[in-house]
Amino acid sequence: MTGQKILDLVFVFFRDGRVLAILALVLMDLGTGIAAAIKTKKFEWDRVGDFYRTAVVPNMLGYLTFYLAGKVVGGSNVLGPASFLLSESVLWIVWVALITPFLAAIVANAQKLGYTIPPAAEEPLA
Repeated sequence: MTGQKILDLVFVFFRDGRVLAILALVLMDLGTGIAAAIKTKKFEWDRVGDFYRTAVVPNMLGYLTFYLAGKVVGGSNVLGPASFLLSESVLWIVWVALITPFLAAIVANAQKLGYTIPPAAEEPLA
């Protein structure tokens, strides 16, 4: 695989819907976190930088690595005819694992802001 092909995949990465969803969740987490910190009078600028250093950048670089590997494997027959399906499945699993902490933080921040989050149903609706 050429360097140009990898660079093209990086550009495609930033237009992928999953990546845009991650970035939207990062912004929601950041916004609700800042609002909750201001409301509780615990806002510190250093924590914003820590958030990007410890949560955003490592997660995005990790997901980019999985994305590139998945596209390389999915575009070849390394794993046989199921290469594309397997690589996309792994990307979706990694994506869900990546967004889960952001969703939990958004819910926690919303609760600090006074929004009520309905509890999960005890029994499934029939």
